[in-house]
Amino acid sequence: MVLRGNSWGLYIPLFGSMGNWPGTTLPGPEVPTVAARAAALAELGYETTEEWSWDEERTDDTDDDSPVILIAWAEVTPID
Repeated sequence: MVLRGNSWGLYIPLFGSMGNWPGTTLPGPEVPTVAARAAALAELGYETTEEWSWDEERTDDTDDDSPVILIAWAEVTPID
């Protein structure tokens, strides 16, 4: 999940798939609640039982003053 502009993109990276991943958009820029993320995952046919991890990446690795991108991830499994 990554914030881009005023919405969050939620994607399920699939091994062996070159970027044609299931995904959806959640409104922002506020961080979607755990319940909203779970509902979005369920609509895509997935669930997670672990907590989300968060990281930030600079848009320019050579400039400490560059904006950062906030990224969240959690391992997911298909809903049976």
